[in-house]
Amino acid sequence: MFKTALLCMDNSESVFGGYKSVFASSNIAFASAAKELKAAAEPVAVSPEPEPQPEEAAAAPASKAISIPSSGTQIKNHTSFAVDTDALFSRDIDFLPVEIDSQEPQVLIFHTHTTESFEGSDRTDDEEKNVVAVGNVIEKCLSDRGVNVLHCKTVHDYDYNGSYLRSYETVEALLAENPSVKVVLDVHRDGITYEDGSGLRVTADINGETQAQFMLVLGTDEGGLYHPNWEQNLSFGLKIQQSMNKKYPGLARPLDLRTERFNQCLSPGMLIVECGGNGNTLDEVKRGAASFSDALFDVITAQNR
Repeated sequence: MFKTALLCMDNSESVFGGYKSVFASSNIAFASAAKELKAAAEPVAVSPEPEPQPEEAAAAPASKAISIPSSGTQIKNHTSFAVDTDALFSRDIDFLPVEIDSQEPQVLIFHTHTTESFEGSDRTDDEEKNVVAVGNVIEKCLSDRGVNVLHCKTVHDYDYNGSYLRSYETVEALLAENPSVKVVLDVHRDGITYEDGSGLRVTADINGETQAQFMLVLGTDEGGLYHPNWEQNLSFGLKIQQSMNKKYPGLARPLDLRTERFNQCLSPGMLIVECGGNGNTLDEVKRGAASFSDALFDVITAQNR
């Protein structure tokens, strides 16, 4: 589950709500609208925007795994923007490719909601059981192929209120210290708790294995926040989804395009990666992470063009 907060230009901090995605419905309940961006102003200070409020959990049983297919390239568009996927696919990603065997970090992995975990425990600070363990898989898969990865394991959700403000400050500092970074992954897990107490479990059969499905979440500037490069972020995300569909059909859920920006104004190569759900086992998610990493590698090394 990802609980979303964004950054405005004033210094007032709002109390965050939660977000639970319900795939039977496209109606997402949002909290108060983002403050209007001051005309022609550059962002000089940050503070969080209210998160979307929780949607009522669906009554459908979650004991049986579901698959949310992404045949070809699909976008679940929560914005009013018309998306020209052909133009976005043909667009060059000017910050790619990453350098292989570089001494400097090329990819940054971090976690806004570091304690998110999987079946049997909604949250834990045990790095062997929460989303840090999934980040470790992605880190190893890329590192083994020569990509220098910086994995930040800082806990940003020790108090859920302000998680995105804290992760913004962390990522901003890390990017300043490591200007070589080209790709930034905020690794989460999705989630919904059903009336019977079970959690969302999204799976696909990949090469005879049960793997958790992955979903990319991309933000925009429709909420009124400064995010001039959101279309480049989206183009990057679409190429990753295309690579997943090509190499591992069934692994990708539809890309989720939102009115919020999710701190993605910090880098044109930044996106949220939702790894399975709170009903998936950690082993399912780790297997999915290995497949995701392989598909990602092809894109960031320009082998998927």
